[in-house]
This record gives sequence, structure tokens and C-alpha cells, in this order.
Amino acid sequence: MGFSSNSMILVLLLSFCGSCFGAFYKVGDSQGWTSKGSVDYKTWASTKQFQVGDVLNFEYDPQVNNVVRVTHKDYKSCNTSNSTFISQTGNDAIVIKNPGHLYFVCSVPGHCQAGQKVDIRVPPKSDIRSPSPTPTSSKTSPTASPPSSAPSSPTPSIKGGAPPPKSTISSPPSIAPTSPTPSIQGGAPPPKSTISSPPSPTAYPPSIAPTAPTPSINGAPDDPEFTVSSSPAPTPSDKKKSAAPSILSSKVDLHLFMAVLVVAAILA
Repeated sequence: MGFSSNSMILVLLLSFCGSCFGAFYKVGDSQGWTSKGSVDYKTWASTKQFQVGDVLNFEYDPQVNNVVRVTHKDYKSCNTSNSTFISQTGNDAIVIKNPGHLYFVCSVPGHCQAGQKVDIRVPPKSDIRSPSPTPTSSKTSPTASPPSSAPSSPTPSIKGGAPPPKSTISSPPSIAPTSPTPSIQGGAPPPKSTISSPPSPTAYPPSIAPTAPTPSINGAPDDPEFTVSSSPAPTPSDKKKSAAPSILSSKVDLHLFMAVLVVAAILA
């Protein structure tokens, strides 16, 4: 088929020493470089990852096809008048030397329009065959778990006994004279009245008021400050004898008794 010996040697060397130059790509795979058939070179090139050093192998029938390199503008319009590379060996090997786009077409009339053209895209070295990172869902910030409510400290229970009684303020017991109630002569007995001391604001142990013999009080039948017991009605002669002294004595004894009560209340 008129293949040049140099091209054959180059193809064989590239085939057996592909690692020396990079990947080896046969354009169109099994169908090669042709205007016949249903080869979509655009789809074919999109499935490859070309890089500098790779080899493009165009295998075709040199009697009816060729390989021409053109610009992007001529590639789109299938214009071959300004082609920069022409090969017609039927088995061409082209080494990719620089990144960018390489546009190849067949200059035979009607072949480029029929789809016999290919765009080889070579990315920069920084992008060469770098595996695209698997898209991961944006990491969401972990939801802060709501702080667990601190367990309320249990009320300390008192073991081995009944709960402490509530503190109560007890008022001291009513102070009542322990001596016999004085007998009052003269007049009807007044109603009984019990004298109690006012409650103390704080709880103190009840103090025992000193017991003193209450003096006998004569007269003052209407005084409500005493507990009076009934006595036999006095004779008219007794009333005359004790009229003035009993009134004076009752007042003195009343003051003395009130003083005793005040002292007892203070001591309590």
C-alpha cells in the first residue's frame, strides 16, 4: 500500500515502547480514520484524556484519505486551504508536544463535511489525569445536642429517724399566781378573769416565774385584775373598821402585783 519504511518503524517503536512516550491512541479505534461508516470522532475524543507525550495514530487508506491540521476557525468551516500539516502515508503517528487543542480534518472534498474531523483537547499539566474529586455533600455542622438538663440534686433524706419537726415558736405558758387567791372582803365578788402574759417573739424555754405569796387584798370589789373567790358577807361593823385602810392597801398591793407580772414577763 506504499507505506514508507520510516513511518512503519516509528509506529512499531511506539507500539512496543508506549510507556516511553505516553498513551497510544488509535483515532477511531477499530474503524480508524475514515469518512465511511458511523464514526463520531467528537464523541470518541470526549471519552479520552489526552496529555503531553501521548501518541495519536491515524490509520487510513492513503488513496482516498489524508490528515490535515487546521485552525479552530477552519475546523468549524472545513476550510483546508490554510492547513499546516499534511500527511498521506496511511499510518501516521503524531506525538502531542504541547497542551491545547489540535484540530485534524481530511482535506479530500466532502470528507470533512461528512464528519471526518477530530478535536484533540490536551489540558495543562496541572489538570492532566488528575482524578476528579468525588463530589461530596457539603459537610453540615454537627447539630449540637441539646445539653442534658442537670439532674436535680435529690433532697437529702434523713435515714434512721422521722423527718425533723417543723420549727415552731411556742409561747411561754400563761403565768398564773400559784398562791391562794386573795380573799377580798366587802362587796359582791366581781367576775373571774385570767391574766396571761403576751407571747414571746422567739422560742425560749419557759421560765418559771418566782412564786410569791400574794398579799391579802381588801376592798376593790370592781377591779377586774384579780381572780376573786366568794366569801361570807361582812358584818356592818367590819365595813366601818376597814373602809379607809382597805382602799389604800388594795392600791398598794395592786401596784406590787403588776410589778411582779412585768418582771416575770421580762424574764420569760
